[in-house]
Amino acid sequence: MSPARKRRAGPRRGSRPGALGESLTRHPRLVLGFWVLLVFVLALVGRNLPDQLEAHPLYISGTEPAQAREISLRQFGSDESMVVVLRGPRAAVDLQGRELAKRIDALPSTVVVSPWSTGGTLGGLRPKPGVAGVVVRVGHRSDEGLTEMLELVEGTVTKTVGLTV
Repeated sequence: MSPARKRRAGPRRGSRPGALGESLTRHPRLVLGFWVLLVFVLALVGRNLPDQLEAHPLYISGTEPAQAREISLRQFGSDESMVVVLRGPRAAVDLQGRELAKRIDALPSTVVVSPWSTGGTLGGLRPKPGVAGVVVRVGHRSDEGLTEMLELVEGTVTKTVGLTV
């Protein structure tokens, strides 16, 4: 191969990517040490990251979750509540919805608003036949308490909605 061809085939002198590649291949231990150090620093910086992260749900105007959040803020003063939506034959929704509202209301630290609540209800909880919403406000003292209450409410929903008509 002629000298001119060798120069064209290899990286050109003064070429930044070529020079970087050459120095990386000439010093592999240095490159490996740099990566190990970088991983260590990132691990150190991110060690408490899970404790610092919080879930911030995205609400899009006009959607059902956004409307449920607005109801919750208006009625309870905070958005730490759940909306349970029941769908099915109207008779089954009525039977199971009444029972569900009664059972969840009997749980400690809960407030329930449903189409079957006495003393008035919220508009929009019966948008059409065969569909009903139950708004559940869960009182808690900490994130752990909230998790326990959510599991309790979820278990109640699972047991109640499993009823047959």
